[in-house]
Amino acid sequence: MSYAIIAFNLAALAGLLITIVLGYALGAKVGEAAGTGGDLVAAAIALGFRRHFLLGLSSTLVALFAQSMIFFYFIGTGISIKKAVSLYNLDRQVLGRVREFKQRTSGIASLAILLIMAAFVLGGGVAARAVPAWAHHLTAWAAFAAHGLSTWRGTGAILDNVGLLAELDRRVVGMAARGEVEVRRTVV
Repeated sequence: MSYAIIAFNLAALAGLLITIVLGYALGAKVGEAAGTGGDLVAAAIALGFRRHFLLGLSSTLVALFAQSMIFFYFIGTGISIKKAVSLYNLDRQVLGRVREFKQRTSGIASLAILLIMAAFVLGGGVAARAVPAWAHHLTAWAAFAAHGLSTWRGTGAILDNVGLLAELDRRVVGMAARGEVEVRRTVV
């Protein structure tokens, strides 16, 4: 699960970047078409808009899913670690590490979610000519940057958490091998 979250975040990051590039290409077509008109130009703009919109929609959904999964991952593994600490009388300082992982990721993941949604909504506003394009551009770049930073921090925290889970499992298995505890369940 942990590596799938990382993969979804990276895929969403790539999708968001390609969506931004397609948006600028669309803007260039619209700029070139100003004054020329014609069915061919209108068809090219319509195709460019469809690509930008569909990739924007799918990238937004994948990014929102991936960012949300970061929250659920740390909630779920945190509960498992708390139960294991209690069940096997492990060092409670481990719980501080779990809190640190959540603190590293929660704020930026929340910001990324808000900015990604705002960029998508503002894009609709630009298409309806109700919002200036610069607002969508600025928000899209901010969303990309926030998602990138969240992906970076999230990947580091997830990998650290995977290491912590493995370490706790080794401790429990070692305690069981020495006959100190009966293994009812491992940490993961």
